[in-house]
Amino acid sequence: MDFEILERAAFNAWPAVEQKEYQGLVMRFANGYTKRANSANVLKLETADYPSLTEQVELFFKERAQPCTFRIPSYTQSEAFDQYLASSGYQKQSLTLVLNCSLTVDGVNQTDKHLSQPFEVVSENANNWLENYCQLSGQSLDNQSAHLSILEKISSATNFALLKVNGEVVACALGVLENELLGIFDVLTREQDRGKGYATYLLSEVFKWALTAGAISSYLQVVADNSSAINLYQKLGYQQCYQYWYRIKE
Repeated sequence: MDFEILERAAFNAWPAVEQKEYQGLVMRFANGYTKRANSANVLKLETADYPSLTEQVELFFKERAQPCTFRIPSYTQSEAFDQYLASSGYQKQSLTLVLNCSLTVDGVNQTDKHLSQPFEVVSENANNWLENYCQLSGQSLDNQSAHLSILEKISSATNFALLKVNGEVVACALGVLENELLGIFDVLTREQDRGKGYATYLLSEVFKWALTAGAISSYLQVVADNSSAINLYQKLGYQQCYQYWYRIKE
């Protein structure tokens, strides 16, 4: 797989309010919601003048009142730049795994298991989906304006999926399809309902939707120390493609 194609699909699936390419970096700004959408992402560095490059990125984020954040995927072989940032006081944070799996009808059917209680999978609009996401996560909807801006900016085919059991929403997931690649985001199960297979079932339904729309593979990003989520995704067939991490000056 061409990892740059995956990276760019992920940029579009989780769009920034503002995005600018400079010397092999993609600088993204989204009013501070998630480091993914508020960072300078290394793709293919076009310069070895690291001080000048860093200065320009710092200015970009200073003008937008955001901390200067670099995101470095392991496959880009940017060791020298990474070492320069470390020597300049940028701390390594949030090691994250990028996972990928092929999507086939047989594979999806293997994950599809019947739930014992009455259940329903629905696809909502961004506003209603985010309201349920906040209820599941215990967050206030009032503080989610930047999150909503990202969701409303997605231009690719999108499935704002919710799983209801006995009429109550117990899990959510976001699927975004672009260039035959299904991106999975914001997978969440209500705390008291974890371990019951709800996320697995909901994702299988999102996979079916994506297959019908022409998807051939899926990707997602998961923090490296989230062992429970990694175990779930491995059971669904996901395998690691590469890693990435952030460099942030405290």
